[in-house]
Amino acid sequence: MKKTALFLMVVVFSTTLYSQVFVGGSVGFSVSGSSTTLGNTTVDGPTYSNFSVVPMVGYYLNSQMAIGAEFGLGLSSSNNNATPTATKTTTTSFGISPFLRYHLIEMGPISLFGQGSVGIGFGKTKIKSGNVSSDGAKTTSFEIAVRPGISYKLTDQIAIEAFLGGLSYDLTTEKQPNGDKGKDYTLGLNLSTALNLGFVYKF
Repeated sequence: MKKTALFLMVVVFSTTLYSQVFVGGSVGFSVSGSSTTLGNTTVDGPTYSNFSVVPMVGYYLNSQMAIGAEFGLGLSSSNNNATPTATKTTTTSFGISPFLRYHLIEMGPISLFGQGSVGIGFGKTKIKSGNVSSDGAKTTSFEIAVRPGISYKLTDQIAIEAFLGGLSYDLTTEKQPNGDKGKDYTLGLNLSTALNLGFVYKF
């Protein structure tokens, strides 16, 4: 079995105006697929792609505390040509997550901060099998999260920020076209692999 994957995360910018208003965000893109070879026959497996844009805007109330919000737009799709009828599933999503940030410790160029957020998101799925299109599930998600962050000042105007995991509660409600409903929830602490980088520029 051979698998291929491509992942790209582009962190856009985070700018502060008069050291109070700041905007920024990130763009993410990933593609993955697989193939299996048995003898002289190679069969391609499903392919998956994900694209997301997360702009952000905020306001510093003082040198330690800031409020703001992130807005998430996402598009994911899967293509399965291995079945008798080629099937493509596409999911679009939108979410908003207001946050409160508080800088806890200042040690020279290093600043440690915590960020709490409450977010809500909506998603819908479209399925195309052959030439027939149909609606898939609709989802509503809710999240409460507290995440630690660190900021490193490269110059008086430029700093690098990073988030590493955090404590979160996630609840997702799914509604099928026939009216069936389901719920999934997750409560957990993750401090291992969820590393997100960003940049700040101050005028």
